Amino acid sequence: MELPKSRPTRREILKTAALAAFAAPAIGQARTTPPPAPAAKPATFVLVHGAWHGGWCWQRVSDRLTARGHRVFAPTLTGVCERSHLDSPSVDLSTQIRDVVNEIRWKDLENVVLVGHSYGDMVIRGVAEQGSIEPGSPER
Repeated sequence: MELPKSRPTRREILKTAALAAFAAPAIGQARTTPPPAPAAKPATFVLVHGAWHGGWCWQRVSDRLTARGHRVFAPTLTGVCERSHLDSPSVDLSTQIRDVVNEIRWKDLENVVLVGHSYGDMVIRGVAEQGSIEPGSPER
């Protein structure tokens, strides 16, 4: 039986879990060791927030990835937070998928890793379906 293309593979799930573990601060413990050296091959991360957040919610993750030499983009989707003035009945999932697709195209991003939290997962799946980016693939 073939799985639908929209379901994440085990590898994608593990990759997302590893990123979350890497990004999450140790709870109740002070950092006593210096951060590891930057990754050998930097990537470009596009981080997509959940339904009632904005790009700002990724700040701690962004700081950690940037410190390791990666490029990070965390756009706020149309209709929420600092872009709430753009909300209208016509703003929907397709609008927010276009937000991210255009972020990638207009900034000519390459070696992209898409990360979505909660509702953001639906957005990045739509971005991946545009054909230029494969989920779980750091290549364009």
